[in-house]
Amino acid sequence: MSDLGVLRRFDLSNRVMIITGGAGLLGKSYAQTLSAAGAHVVVADLDGESADQLAKTVTEASGVDALGIETHVSKPEAVKAMAGAVMEHFGHIEVLMNNAALDPKFDAEHTGEHTNRFEDFPFSAWQEALAVNVTGMFLCAQAVAPAMLEAGRVVIANVSSTKAWRGRISNSTNGKASRRSTSW
Repeated sequence: MSDLGVLRRFDLSNRVMIITGGAGLLGKSYAQTLSAAGAHVVVADLDGESADQLAKTVTEASGVDALGIETHVSKPEAVKAMAGAVMEHFGHIEVLMNNAALDPKFDAEHTGEHTNRFEDFPFSAWQEALAVNVTGMFLCAQAVAPAMLEAGRVVIANVSSTKAWRGRISNSTNGKASRRSTSW
């Protein structure tokens, strides 16, 4: 297959792709790469200013129209407003990339608040993480589904971490497994 054939397989011209958590580390890379392939990316992020700035940068670099939208994925009204704004701007939605994530143990605004011990992790932080990481995916998919079904194309990618598979049990100095917490 020629190089041109490979490039055609990755041609995303005129596809509208929403990236939640789009102004974050991974979101930026997704937005830049997808727009370079011709996609109209929607940078949906809690940080509206960063979302707008990244959308402008992506548009300038790729020549493809991008849109930044301030969105709180755990708020049904905000997610519906995001889907409405995308439909108003582009008229269709083909792809949703659920990339928004919250891990209070590692977010800068929570530095030093939480230990890495499971048994000490605050229930409120757990609820907040679930609201963004799980409920946010559900709400975003639900909000864009009607437009995707109408367009006859439904593509939803849920981005997640493999951190859950890295747990370990600490050992005491005498070689016996201790009852201490696993480290995250």
